[in-house]
Order: sequence, then C-alpha cells, then structure tokens
Amino acid sequence: MNEQTRERLRLAAVELFSRKGFHAVGIRELADHAGIRTATLYNYMSGKEDLLVDIMRSVMDPLGDAAREALGEHADPCEQLVALVEMHVWVHGGRHRSTLVSDTEVRSLGPVARKEMGILRDDYERLWRGVVARGVAAGVFEVDDVAIATTGLLTLATGVAHWYRLDGPVRLAELCALQADLALGLVRARGTSGPVRRADVHVGPPRQVLSPDPAL
Repeated sequence: MNEQTRERLRLAAVELFSRKGFHAVGIRELADHAGIRTATLYNYMSGKEDLLVDIMRSVMDPLGDAAREALGEHADPCEQLVALVEMHVWVHGGRHRSTLVSDTEVRSLGPVARKEMGILRDDYERLWRGVVARGVAAGVFEVDDVAIATTGLLTLATGVAHWYRLDGPVRLAELCALQADLALGLVRARGTSGPVRRADVHVGPPRQVLSPDPAL
C-alpha cells in the first residue's frame, strides 16, 4: 500500500473512531470511507486493533520524545511544567480527534496491546510526576499529594481535546499559555516575589510536536 493510501485509511479511522467509537465501526465501513477495497485494507493491517494502535502511537511516541527533550532543556520545575503543559495542549488542541481516540479507546484494546499502551502512558505520566515531585522538594510547588496533582494537571491539559477547535476565537498558542497559567496555579507555584505566573517563566513558544490539523 502506498503512503497516500495509508494516510487516507488513517484519516478515515480517526474520523470514524472519534465520532462513533471503535466497536461501532466495521471493516467494510472503514474501507469505504477511505475509498479502498476491503481486501486492500488487509495489506496494511491484520485487524482494526492494528489501526487503533497505530493512531495511539502516532500521538504517544512524539509526545514522549518531546517531553524528554523538554525536560533536558530546562532545570527549573516551573519551566519544566510550562513546557510539558504547553506541548501537551498543543497536540491535544491541534489534533483533537486522534487524541480523543488515543485517550478514550484504550478500553477497546486486547490484553497485549493494552499492556503495550499502558507502559507508554505510565512512562509519560512518570515524567510529569517527576516534575511535580521536584517542585515540591525545591519548595516551589505546594501540593498535598504528588500523584493526585499530576492526574489533575494531565486532566486539565488533555481536556482541551473535548472542547477546543482551531477555528474558534482563541489561537492555539494563546490557549497553551492560558493552560500553563492554570497549571502553575494548580500546583500553587511560588517564587521569591509571590505566586508564579506564565509571564514570569522563561520558556519559549509551545513546542510544536505535531502540526495542527483539524482533520486529526
């Protein structure tokens, strides 16, 4: 299968899975939506789960790689947190369909694939939890429970996939900064002069991990 056909199939799967749910979409419907024959579809995958895993990895792999790079570039916990939040929001706001599928359809995976995706998700969450723990240890963040605070941060940043649209009144880069400001408030970030805001943190524009695409 050539790359153009492969991409059509991926786009069809993202649209159908995000709109109807994984289990409600049949193989024939996938093929028809992608404009290919059902037999041709099996040149690319052995079943729907392969396609679902491919969508999930297309989100999780770049996010994980970019998060590790961002943490290597910044030492201050506030800078690290801003970098992680803005990167995460950039992806979830710019590709809301594929991130919705990635975040909600883990339940549809079989045991082997679910374990594989679980490892990726746990590794990614561990990066965030490490930032929160370092902030608490340094006296920069004030949270009662690091694990719960981490879950709250990820829920805040992930939630934009449910309501943000690229054609809305707020530009994606602005949304990233707004969400980062909320995240600093969630962990009660403080500096020598008081609460830390996004404007106080020396981090550049959001890391553009994946280009925004309303179809994804």
